[in-house]
Amino acid sequence: MKHQISIGSCKQCYLCIEICPASVYGKSESGETIVLPGMDEVCIVCGHCMAVCETKSIHVDGLSYELNFPDLPANTADYESFKAFFRTGDRSETLRINRFRQSCCRKLLIYLPLPHMA
Repeated sequence: MKHQISIGSCKQCYLCIEICPASVYGKSESGETIVLPGMDEVCIVCGHCMAVCETKSIHVDGLSYELNFPDLPANTADYESFKAFFRTGDRSETLRINRFRQSCCRKLLIYLPLPHMA
């Protein structure tokens, strides 16, 4: 499996690092989001990384934003709650977090619960 991150458009929000169930992504020494060496092989092609990337900076072979994620939620209050949850661990907006997750997961190939929500 081949992964690419468009560094020019990536906002370095690190949501892909947090949500990836296979831990494919990490941070470089300079703070950029990277595909960790050798981790391409463990990718399960679930699409979570692409689903949370608001700038569509992540590209995974076999998945496409146009075909697999045509109607992902835009920058809504649910998405903002989802991002805040990963940054702070604040569960006060659990309903919005779950609503955003469910709206994304409709289009994903595999549904996996978020690691922090278990």
